[in-house]
Amino acid sequence: MIKFWRGRAVQRVIFALLGLVLAIGLSVIPAFSQTPPNPFRVATEATFPPFEFQQGGQLTGFDIDLMRAIGKEADLNIDFRNLPFDGIIPALQARTVEAAISGMTITAERAQAISFSRPYFRAGLAIAVREDNKTIKNFEDLKGKRIAVQIGTTGALEATKIPGAVVSQFDSAALALQELINGRVEAVVNDKPVTLYAIKEAGLRLSL
Repeated sequence: MIKFWRGRAVQRVIFALLGLVLAIGLSVIPAFSQTPPNPFRVATEATFPPFEFQQGGQLTGFDIDLMRAIGKEADLNIDFRNLPFDGIIPALQARTVEAAISGMTITAERAQAISFSRPYFRAGLAIAVREDNKTIKNFEDLKGKRIAVQIGTTGALEATKIPGAVVSQFDSAALALQELINGRVEAVVNDKPVTLYAIKEAGLRLSL
């Protein structure tokens, strides 16, 4: 069983954009000197439920629904490209995609490479520990601990800043949580909504 502790707030934005191609909401077409590309290529990395994931071989999730709604309103033929998360920014820079929607947090470093829309979703980081763990209640308690994270996430970035922590990175939140269940790590650091979703899908009991 998993006990779930709220971590310190880290604001996230889940829309990464190149050159203000998608500035705010439906201000898509005015950003182009000519007609927007058809199809309109949008990068995502579909291992981040409930925002983007695959179900029955189809892309689904909050971000996917949002981008499709934007495409409908702006009369754009959205063509999703499922890429590794660490390949999304290079794809934007190379202009092999026009935009990206993939649970990407706005950071100063990323903002130097790409442009972002206004935030449309904010979430906090959370720490998941086993129910019998009585010592970890905040980020300070993670010093020197074994931690699992999802690769490329804000949780992974924050975990690497914890003094003495041994951080293991996995392709999904579910795999990181499985490492915790198996007792090979002492905590999982990830976005709160993603962690809650993974716990629910795994059928685990949750103690808040």
